[in-house]
Amino acid sequence: MTQSTPPRDALRLTRWNPLRAPWRARLAGASIAVLGVIGMSAVAVPSWAAEASDFASWDDVIAAQNDVDRQQALIDEINGQIAELDTKLQDATGRANAAGSEYGAAAQKLTIKQAEVTRLQEEADNARATAEETRDQAGQLAAAMANRGGGDPSLTLFMNPQRADDLLSQLGMLSGLAEQTDGIYAEAVDQQETAEQLAAQATTAAEELADIEADARTKYDAAMAEQVAAQNDRDAATSQRAELQAMLIPLQEKRNVTQADYTNGQKILKQQEEDTRKAQAAAALEAQRVSYIQDVENAIAAGLEPPAPPAGIDPLSEADLAAIRAKVNGGTAAAAPNASATSEATNSAEPTEAPTETAVPTPSEVPTLTASPAPSETAKPEPTPTATPVETTSPELPAPEPVAPVEPAPAPEPEPAPAPEPAPAPEPAPAPAPEPAPAPEPANNGIMAGYAAPVEGGYLTDPFGMRYHPVYHYWALHTGIDIVRESGTCGTPIHAATSGVVTYAGWTDVGYGNYIVIDIGGGAQNGYAHVMDGGVAVSVGQHVNAGDVIGYIGTTGASTGCHLHFEVMSNGEFMDPVPWLNYVGVYYS
Repeated sequence: MTQSTPPRDALRLTRWNPLRAPWRARLAGASIAVLGVIGMSAVAVPSWAAEASDFASWDDVIAAQNDVDRQQALIDEINGQIAELDTKLQDATGRANAAGSEYGAAAQKLTIKQAEVTRLQEEADNARATAEETRDQAGQLAAAMANRGGGDPSLTLFMNPQRADDLLSQLGMLSGLAEQTDGIYAEAVDQQETAEQLAAQATTAAEELADIEADARTKYDAAMAEQVAAQNDRDAATSQRAELQAMLIPLQEKRNVTQADYTNGQKILKQQEEDTRKAQAAAALEAQRVSYIQDVENAIAAGLEPPAPPAGIDPLSEADLAAIRAKVNGGTAAAAPNASATSEATNSAEPTEAPTETAVPTPSEVPTLTASPAPSETAKPEPTPTATPVETTSPELPAPEPVAPVEPAPAPEPEPAPAPEPAPAPEPAPAPAPEPAPAPEPANNGIMAGYAAPVEGGYLTDPFGMRYHPVYHYWALHTGIDIVRESGTCGTPIHAATSGVVTYAGWTDVGYGNYIVIDIGGGAQNGYAHVMDGGVAVSVGQHVNAGDVIGYIGTTGASTGCHLHFEVMSNGEFMDPVPWLNYVGVYYS
């Protein structure tokens, strides 16, 4: 399925382009190339596949039957191999995170240098404009001096002695104008020299920026390659782990292997995937609950009414609210229930029982995960209506009543009454004319088909553009927009704004924290940053549809609180996401 994107004119509404960063435009192609080189297919061989022959097999299990000592030794061996797999998974995740950290540092350096180039160029342009304006002003004063100072002043005084005062006044004015003109001209020269110096600095910074961009591209490709390698290792190890766990069952039960045991590994694998989904959803819901309690506490501290809880979160009781008020007012009452020590700035709740064999769910694990999954609602089949049997009784002749004999002659036999004719079957009523189908309503409450809001019920807190960074304390481009909800922002599901292929889904150490990039086609990408720890629900190479849950909001990286940082990139240029979202019918105020 080819995903359409808004026309190019819509993508050009507001852009950031210090030097047109050409490497970003090739992110999608580079990503697919990397996936092809390192083997994204299901048959990709993990880095430790050479050791696969060392794992226990079903032949070993069968050979250990009826031998208690051998069974126990095999149990210990299998448990050791499972622990070894867990260690390898942790190592693979560590490699991916380390590569992501290097990319994050390079991306941060790139953002700083981009801001420097832009600042120098703007200052050079402003200085050049000021120099031109100052030169014009000096020229106007020189022209005024020429108009006022024409002719010989001695002759003018001889011919018009009564104008002596006026002439002396004009001469004094001309002298003042000359001094002012000299000062303005000198200022114009200074501004011109400043502009040239700033332009030279901007050129040097631009050359440095090109090197930084190349380094960031290399780090990005390396981080993505490590992600895919880690995913391959994880998938293979998870499958092997499930198979080993299936082998343990007959050994621990001290019985012979049955045919069902051979297929039990797949059941265990599916159960592990389901456990991962449940643990991730539970962690996201808990994060929302903790975030909501913090929002209630902040509202009470500000003298405002507590916000309503988000969907899936129970409202606080009066006792809970009283405890929060006591805490805010410096009382000694117990803190809010289960508020824990988690703060808004570091809240990234993780699954309490997340399986160690998987760090990020695979595409097959989390196709469309939701924060609070409702039980599967299977439509109950309605009973097929059966016709109620109609009791039809054949008309019977009435029995003759005995007649008392009056005469010896026998009474005549009564003639049978004619059988009633059956009533004619009612004609079927004419079928009503079909009503015209209602016109299709816009999808998602007015949102263009094929698109969705990244955060449902959110609002904008920080726009796109240059700003003073709240964490790093320097001026830099805010490459996207920040979106929050009224309450319970942490753990809120993040939806894919439109369909595409995931080209990055992992840790970046600084700046973005957990970061997801989706190539949406046409040289455009969407970025989603600050995803909660354990909340990345997609993998590199996975295709997602508009509205799919790809992760959960957190506050990882350079973040001062729970929010989603949403980006739109087109041909390597950061754009203001607001016009792009508005074009498809998504509005954040």
